[in-house]
Amino acid sequence: MRWRLLPFIFVYITINSNIAVAQDRDSLYIRSLPYKMWAKTSILSKFIEIHDGENSFTPNYPFMAGAGVGLHKIRYVNLSFAISLFPLKNESGLRSYITDIQIHSYGKKSLFDAYYQSYKGFFVEKELKNGQEEYSLYPDLALRQAGIEYTHIYNHRRFSARAAFEQSELQIRSAGSFLLGGGIYWHRVKPDTNMSAGYPKSEFDNIQVGINMGYAYSWVINERLLLSSIATIGLSIGNETQALRQGKVRIYPTAMVKASFVYSPKEDWSLAVTGVFNDKTIYTSTNRRLFVYSPTMQLTLTKHFDFDPLTYIKKPRNRFLNNFLNTEQKLR
Repeated sequence: MRWRLLPFIFVYITINSNIAVAQDRDSLYIRSLPYKMWAKTSILSKFIEIHDGENSFTPNYPFMAGAGVGLHKIRYVNLSFAISLFPLKNESGLRSYITDIQIHSYGKKSLFDAYYQSYKGFFVEKELKNGQEEYSLYPDLALRQAGIEYTHIYNHRRFSARAAFEQSELQIRSAGSFLLGGGIYWHRVKPDTNMSAGYPKSEFDNIQVGINMGYAYSWVINERLLLSSIATIGLSIGNETQALRQGKVRIYPTAMVKASFVYSPKEDWSLAVTGVFNDKTIYTSTNRRLFVYSPTMQLTLTKHFDFDPLTYIKKPRNRFLNNFLNTEQKLR
């Protein structure tokens, strides 16, 4: 079958909301960068897989390229975006429809993650004895999920998640921290009519609330290389909504791993490989267990600049913008 181009727009938003004073950080372990703004470009890939113990359902997902800018002094909003380059194609001929929005906050004292993901169109790939590949198509299989997670960093004076995953600070010495957090999760699954009899005939919802704990560590190999990892495991309680109405509750395991490798040839340049891997478990209304695996891999090049666009905007010749900013301040 001929390959098809999968149009796809992926919005990746990073919101940083924690503002801490200088004395909250140990300067022997963490140092701020002496720059005003940064610019990033990246290549990334992400998708969702559904496992039922027998089959792995995978969508046709794209590789993407993205870019973004941000100001060091305005920590609470950093916005970037990415669009598809080309999908990871096979001969299935399946077209997947994807909407994937994520918010990741790497604060000084906490981590905040929120997401909404909608995937429709999956296939199962099996290798035959003659070495050829066989595809089973499930174009109507759809998964939507949303969640919010908050994680507290206990040793925030010495461990910097920003240095590991944002490249907006410098980790000078190796350090780690215990983590404790919680989250709320919602899943909606619409089975395909071609799926086995063990699946329900109509879509169903699953709601969970849980806690998690774990550990984070950054290993400063030398002044140019940083290797970091965050790992949490947890338990959630919840169930399919019809079962919840009957007072039936299940316990679900959760797991999350974030890893990064950062190379900084100069203080104002960095190249980072990062990965985020989420595992969730849900049960169908027919009591079938599904594992939902959500990986993200990203290669990011970051350049910092000693240029403050706010200073340029506030110059007298920019009267319109200057008046607009002054009006906004009065309204606040």
